[in-house]
Amino acid sequence: MKYHLETIHEKGLTQQKRNQLIQWFNDEFDYIPLKWAEPDWYVLALNGSDLIGRLGIVDREISVADKQIRVGGISGVVTKKELRKKGIGKIMMTEVVKVIKDKANTPFGLLLCRKEVFGFYDKLGWKVNDFPTTFEQPQGKMVPPNLTMTYSCKGTLFPNGPLDLNGLPW
Repeated sequence: MKYHLETIHEKGLTQQKRNQLIQWFNDEFDYIPLKWAEPDWYVLALNGSDLIGRLGIVDREISVADKQIRVGGISGVVTKKELRKKGIGKIMMTEVVKVIKDKANTPFGLLLCRKEVFGFYDKLGWKVNDFPTTFEQPQGKMVPPNLTMTYSCKGTLFPNGPLDLNGLPW
């Protein structure tokens, strides 16, 4: 199958494309009862004009052990069900590191993931952060049940310490 990747800032989305991306996210992650941050960037996998994969990037300053650092938060990695396990997610995750580093000029990637999919990200060089992570929800601060994983886009080590996402999760 031939496909290509497209990186687009959320301001460049048509309302139709925005609705499609939100629907894909909801279809995949709606079972998790959280309020989510809206991405600033998207990496899209397209077969012609058909969307076959998507992930979002939230550009944010977070707190790590009371220091502020900037991260590209990876949000909603989804590939069409019938096209999973064909390398599309891997290609999108490789591309997202370039986007975080070059377009967003951000030193680190950060994602929250279920334990069942940890191996996918681990094979791509993402590291588990063993410190507690907190984020905002309408009812107050929460600790996710998921793993927090980080990626160093510029060769520097991610700082050690508790993380606060300083807003909604992604």
